[in-house]
Amino acid sequence: MNHINFDWYLPANAPRHTCEDVWAWCADAALEIEYENLRTEGITVIARRALA
Repeated sequence: MNHINFDWYLPANAPRHTCEDVWAWCADAALEIEYENLRTEGITVIARRALA
C-alpha cells in the first residue's frame, strides 16, 4: 500500500499553486472573490464576474 500512499500524496501531475496565483487569475479574469477557504489541503474560491 506504500505505492498508493506515495501516489496519493505526491503525484507527478499535481502542481501546487499559491493563494497569490489564484488571486491573480481572478483579477486577470475580472472576477470578484466572494468566498475563499485557504487550507494546506488546497485552495477553494468562489468568484463571480462583476456586474457592469
